[in-house]
Amino acid sequence: MRFKYYAKGCRTMKKIKLWLLASKIEWHWWFILRIRRKGNSLLSEGVPLTSQKLHKLNQKLSTHSTKAKKAESAYSILSQDLSGQSTEAKNTESASSLLVKSVK
Repeated sequence: MRFKYYAKGCRTMKKIKLWLLASKIEWHWWFILRIRRKGNSLLSEGVPLTSQKLHKLNQKLSTHSTKAKKAESAYSILSQDLSGQSTEAKNTESASSLLVKSVK
């Protein structure tokens, strides 16, 4: 009886983690789109490609893009784990290790 309760609780925790990952992905994509709009407006104003402003925007864009990709990868692994499908990604890295990496 306890084992069934534990399995149910584990499934609920995975659903919560999926929701958190989804909101994290949306958060990073909001920043990505915002940074792209700023970059496009700077380029339309005639700011040179070698300017310090564009360099800083590129650094921010790269950071958010990397974090979004890691969160998307963890989300897909966790969602497949939740649905019970076996994946080749489970063999290389678990969803929990990706969660820890994406937090940093």
